[in-house]
Amino acid sequence: MPKTYTIQASEATAHTDTVDSYTFGCTYQPKTDFKLWYVKDEGFYLHMTCQESNPKAIYTKDMDPVYKDSCMEFFMSFYPELPVTNYINFEMNSNGALLTVYHDIIDGINHKTFIIDTFDGYVRPTVCDTWWGVELFIPEGFIKKAYQTDKPLGPRFTGNVYKCGDETASRHFGSWNPITLDEPDFHRPEFFGDFILAD
Repeated sequence: MPKTYTIQASEATAHTDTVDSYTFGCTYQPKTDFKLWYVKDEGFYLHMTCQESNPKAIYTKDMDPVYKDSCMEFFMSFYPELPVTNYINFEMNSNGALLTVYHDIIDGINHKTFIIDTFDGYVRPTVCDTWWGVELFIPEGFIKKAYQTDKPLGPRFTGNVYKCGDETASRHFGSWNPITLDEPDFHRPEFFGDFILAD
């Protein structure tokens, strides 16, 4: 049964949830929280925090492989009702470097479109002694351009939220909605949870 997160219309009413499914033999499980809200005609706002000191942050440029660093990630299918399985991934390290790609899965093949050149939102990192965080703004116009549609967003989306570090001293893979596989793989929409716009 997939988890459900209700997306509110402001930061004041948005609730905090936790990336707490650490599988694949991970003994290192840094506490990672997120909250998400959507402002109509503006876009989505995501805040994530991780209780982690000195996060590995080698990469500094957008589209660098930030998942090899200490990384927080958000994957969302903004139009899950389309006949083709689709999603956009947003992967961020504590330098604020962003990796974002649009995906269509057709006959089991993941077709990728690189969309960083059209991203007009922002990533704002914060690094403190015992924790780090990112603020991500995803403009509605950017989403519709990626999907090549003017169709309204909502009320239902599917997605997942992740914490990972593929090449950190303590390799780890955490997700909000559980992934039941033998090997780590975040690019599996069948393990996405539900995101529902509040009435």
